[in-house]
Amino acid sequence: MLEGLIETKKTLTELGITFVLRFGKPSESIISVLDDAQALVMDKGYLRHQRLWRKEVVSKVIDNNDLFIDMVDTDLIVPVDVVSNKSEYGAYTLRPKIKKLYESFRDFKELKKLTHQKLLNLKSDDDLRDIDKLINMLDIDKSIFDIIILSLGFYVLFAYNNVIDSIFYGIGKTQYMLFQSIVINTLFYGGLFIFYITGHYQPTLMKTALMFAGGIAFDSLLTYGMFVWMLRKDKLEFL
Repeated sequence: MLEGLIETKKTLTELGITFVLRFGKPSESIISVLDDAQALVMDKGYLRHQRLWRKEVVSKVIDNNDLFIDMVDTDLIVPVDVVSNKSEYGAYTLRPKIKKLYESFRDFKELKKLTHQKLLNLKSDDDLRDIDKLINMLDIDKSIFDIIILSLGFYVLFAYNNVIDSIFYGIGKTQYMLFQSIVINTLFYGGLFIFYITGHYQPTLMKTALMFAGGIAFDSLLTYGMFVWMLRKDKLEFL
């Protein structure tokens, strides 16, 4: 992505457009350069945190009647809102609708020249000359190796859990698997989802790995407990 920004900066510079790179919260970084702006054009985001960023920015400038605000769907050829106004069951219901509108949205013409060019004196937090140095400056989660080591033990536990699930399936005790699925998905993952939508849980790479690891551990303990209970109840023995 950073290499893509270098290409973007080069293209904009050739057109006489000032490119500015800022670190920080979008609402704080953008607001500081809008005092003398005539228009604010944002790309559309569909994820929750992206929508919150844009909502926060707009809430701070909504009273500025001199500022034109617009949003462009840069990630798609055909905007989702135009394709369908309801939740689709799957890609197979959405795809035909996109194909009907696709040609009508292929009218983009490359901007060859910008009239009234004027470079702005706006400070950029980095000039993108040294990508490695920039990466070290960013607050990036580099714990991937720790996640791999952490995951190994839980996936061994997951394999053991699958053995017991196979036994349940083989002897026709699938009701235990249903109970296990309901409990894990409702209590564990459902509880985490509630924490997420209420803002008490912010996912990171490590937190996501720990979430699935915790789900595996919880699932395995529940499965083992049901397995022991079944053996005692039905007086079964396994070598």
